Amino acid sequence: RVDRKRQLWLEAIKKLSSDENFSNMELISLISKYEELRRNEPQIQVDDDKFTKLFYDNIQKYLLRMSSGHAIVLFTITRLVDVVGEKSLVLFDEPEVHLHPPLLSAFLRTLSDLLDARNGVAIIATHSPVVLQEVPKSCMWKVLRSREAINIIRPDIETFGENLGVLTREVFLLEVTNSGYHHLLSQSVDSELSYETILKNYNGQIGLEGRTVLKAMIMNRDEGKVQ
Repeated sequence: RVDRKRQLWLEAIKKLSSDENFSNMELISLISKYEELRRNEPQIQVDDDKFTKLFYDNIQKYLLRMSSGHAIVLFTITRLVDVVGEKSLVLFDEPEVHLHPPLLSAFLRTLSDLLDARNGVAIIATHSPVVLQEVPKSCMWKVLRSREAINIIRPDIETFGENLGVLTREVFLLEVTNSGYHHLLSQSVDSELSYETILKNYNGQIGLEGRTVLKAMIMNRDEGKVQ
């Protein structure tokens, strides 16, 4: 059983190393440091506090290289390898909070493979299109809430491997259109300004997607006038 967990942990670290920063930390070396300490201190049981302290002292240089996000991923995966078993249920609330997108993708792929190997499942609550990009729509539900009313539906598009911008519009459309640059552009359009005038007011500093959104807003506004 211990050998199986060690193998799962090694596989997990290798998958996480697809993130370049994680790879540069050489965390795969933690296993060799552990084995070396066992050989050098055979009289100390591995569950002894003294062994834990010696091991921590030996690996501290590796731990000091880690950001808080990398530390969270290492701790989480190590803990899951230890405790996840047959038919385990793992709950995650917004795993994207502490992780940059490449590490988040690597973490999700590692988590998926680990749960598959242990015949477990996970429920993840997220506001990140990066998470959606790693999951097929058959495994996903959109939870929509308006005051006290809650509606649960499948996404209309396939989410696995989809473009992040497409996922943001599809899944978080209401949140996006009521906030951020959409809201600012909408205010300008409601002021009856032309496309060129709005662009000038922003000193031309509107990206391609923003310009596309702006043109669509103006078209909808002007069509409404004709009707």
